[in-house]
Amino acid sequence: MKEYPLDYRPGSVPAPVADIPFFQTFSPEIVAGLLASTTILDCDAGDVVIEEGTTADSLLFLLKGRIRVQKDGSVIAAASGSGE
Repeated sequence: MKEYPLDYRPGSVPAPVADIPFFQTFSPEIVAGLLASTTILDCDAGDVVIEEGTTADSLLFLLKGRIRVQKDGSVIAAASGSGE
C-alpha cells in the first residue's frame, strides 16, 4: 500500500473527488480545507486499510476498485462504487 498527498490546487476540486456527494454538501472554503489535508491510499488486492479493533480518525472514500469490510473473518459489507 502506498500513501501520498492528494494532488490538490486551491480553487479546483480534482475530478474523482468532485463526483463524491459528501463533498458537494459543503461550501468551497470547507472543501478546500478538507482537500488540503487529504491523502490517497493506493492499495493492492489483500491490503488491510484498517485492522479490526483499531480506532481511526479519518474519513475514507473509495475512488476506484473494490473494498470489503470483515468482522471476525466474515464479510459484513462491500463497496465498488466511486464515492462509497
